[in-house]
Amino acid sequence: MGVPAFRLRFDVLRDTKIVDDWLRAFTHESGHAAMAAVQLVRCYGIFLRKFPMIATALVPPLPPPSEQTNGHRLFLAAGSAAERIIFHTADSTASKEDRRIFGNPQGTTFDEKVAEAEPILLKRKPAIEGMAARLYGMYKKSGGDFSAFPSQLVDMGEGVQDYWVLLNEEELKEELKDVDQSS
Repeated sequence: MGVPAFRLRFDVLRDTKIVDDWLRAFTHESGHAAMAAVQLVRCYGIFLRKFPMIATALVPPLPPPSEQTNGHRLFLAAGSAAERIIFHTADSTASKEDRRIFGNPQGTTFDEKVAEAEPILLKRKPAIEGMAARLYGMYKKSGGDFSAFPSQLVDMGEGVQDYWVLLNEEELKEELKDVDQSS
């Protein structure tokens, strides 16, 4: 059986060094979304915050570090784990907010959770690549003008912010329908 077209496209993008910040960001957020599916963390979809423009897998506010479950911590580490799986490195700037929310819990570190998340996500690499390629295709088709995407105001506890919706919750569920919940 041949290699799926999205996989070829992703490999061409990655292997020819055409990787830009958007493909890396969409890979990072696809990792979060895939781990959310595995750990049963509700994910509202993949969004772009308008100001400043940041891609995000939007989830309900997570508890403080002392109250986070292993699933929460794996979710937070999953973006960096996906980057390491796909690009062999993770952008520390992209994980700044993940690290802040993760905090400094006793008995583990963010980097240890990234290492723990990698084999879980490696099993789901085709789904992560497919979603990242789909999101990157949406970006390329838009030419960087996201105004045609649905807009949604969201209050995640830090005031109302304006987002563009790239994949809503139902679309995300469809994208990840084959991702199993077993670690």
